[in-house]
Amino acid sequence: MMHILAVAGFILIFVSGLIDFTSLRPILEKGIAPVLRVAYSQTLYFPFGEVIVFAMIFPYTKNVKKTALIVFSAIMLNGINLMITMIVSIGVLGLSHVFKLKNPSPLVFPIGLVVLFYSLSLAQNYFEHVYEGLKTIPFTLHLPFQIVIPALLLVIAFLRN
Repeated sequence: MMHILAVAGFILIFVSGLIDFTSLRPILEKGIAPVLRVAYSQTLYFPFGEVIVFAMIFPYTKNVKKTALIVFSAIMLNGINLMITMIVSIGVLGLSHVFKLKNPSPLVFPIGLVVLFYSLSLAQNYFEHVYEGLKTIPFTLHLPFQIVIPALLLVIAFLRN
């Protein structure tokens, strides 16, 4: 029921003409190659590593093909829902629109300060942030918990049966 209400809401927003598609530009400004490069290098573990964990459940279901179809459909529908939600959010609500300002310039400094202080609380500088996010976290958290441990559990499950 909730999904039907969400779809109806998106349709009503679209029909009302509130979406400004110029807010979504540029789309693929440098082509599809940079998107694919990032997809295979930086988003391999996060947030899709959970799929590997759930894939371990497949052998224990009664109908593996039906389960795979349901899981694949759920992932695709979730991706489509996220995409539609982001497009509608960006298209309808600009940050200046939320605060009822004609010009978004007055918001740049306060939002910049909030981002600055928050980012300094997470990492002392940009290089530390990049190092932690791209070098440390994928190998200390994502790789073990989303690939190594599930793979070991799968091997153990096959050896026990």
